[in-house]
This record gives sequence, C-alpha cells and structure tokens, in this order.
Amino acid sequence: MALVVSGLSYGYPGGQTLYRDASFRVEAGNVVGITGPSGSGKSTLGALLAGDLRTRSGQITIDGVPLPRRGFRPVQLIHQHPERAVNHKWRMRSVLRESHEVPQQTLDLLGIRSEWLDRWPAELSGGELQRFCIARALHPATRYLIADEMTAMFDAITQAQIWHALSRIIRERGLGMVVISHESALLDRLCDEQIAVESFRD
Repeated sequence: MALVVSGLSYGYPGGQTLYRDASFRVEAGNVVGITGPSGSGKSTLGALLAGDLRTRSGQITIDGVPLPRRGFRPVQLIHQHPERAVNHKWRMRSVLRESHEVPQQTLDLLGIRSEWLDRWPAELSGGELQRFCIARALHPATRYLIADEMTAMFDAITQAQIWHALSRIIRERGLGMVVISHESALLDRLCDEQIAVESFRD
C-alpha cells in the first residue's frame, strides 16, 4: 500500500516549471520529508498530493487507484496557518464535527482540552487551533497526511508536543505521512527518507 507519484510535471501558466517527471512513493506507515528553500514549490507539491490542485501530466495514485476528485479525500493536508483553515463563525466543537466525531482518545493525545470545544477560533492560540486541524484531518478514512510547515510558526515546546502526539497516532494507525519543511533537524528526527524538491527539476 502506497501513495505513488509517477511522472508528475507541473508549472504555473506563463511561469517557471516547478517539476519535471517527478516520481516517488510514500509507503503506508512511513514518513517522507520534502526539503527545499522557500519558493521552491514545496507547498504546491503538497497541494497536488492532497488533490487541492490538479496535475497537468503524470499521475498520483493511492494503493493503485487515482486520487478521487470528489467526495472525501484519503490524503489530508495540514496547513502552516490553522487560522485560515477553520470557519470563524463556528465554535470548535462544530469545526471538528464538520469532518467526523473525533474519539476522546485522539483529543487527549493531541492535548485538546474539553473547555476549548465551546470556544470560538479567535479565543484560541495558533498552537491550540493547529491541534484541532490535526484532529479534523485524522478522519477514519484518512490514509496519508501531508504536513506543510505544520509547526513552523510555534515555539519549540509546542512543536515538540504536537509532533510527539501526531507521530504516536500515525504509528498506531499505520498512516503514511509527508512532512514538508526547511528545518533539517526536524526532518532528520521524523523521517524515514528525505527528498529535495529541486531534484524534480533535473
């Protein structure tokens, strides 16, 4: 079982080509790091893997099946800025239920306090909001996670707490994960394999 990228090429209209014939795979249960400087196309690759952008050539498959264009996507993207990923007109309990009924065990592992559930997004810190975004991404049908600079804006203690919790969850569930980051120390600690996005331009 794997998330497989085959012969992917992508570029913006009238702009530079970001990737040429990119091919790699993320096995279920493995963590793959994507490295590269700012502006190198890491976030665009994450959006392609999650199905938020459509490929122009090449293919992305999950266990041999193309990414679905409609309905629930088994590849879930967790963005760097959680405040942009939630509906600010909903209390946090409703933000979670938009995805699924999150088990109490998951809430506990992610350090989500019960009193936060009835708060508005503006009443939580970025680190607290990101915990909710992770919980929402952990739908029972999720097979792969894309973490795009997921903790870059947080202090070291918050980063460590979030990554420790998520690493435990993906191990227990056998999920595959792609970690997009420019922090080499983080990738060295988390990943089974690392790929430089610049290698997709060769």
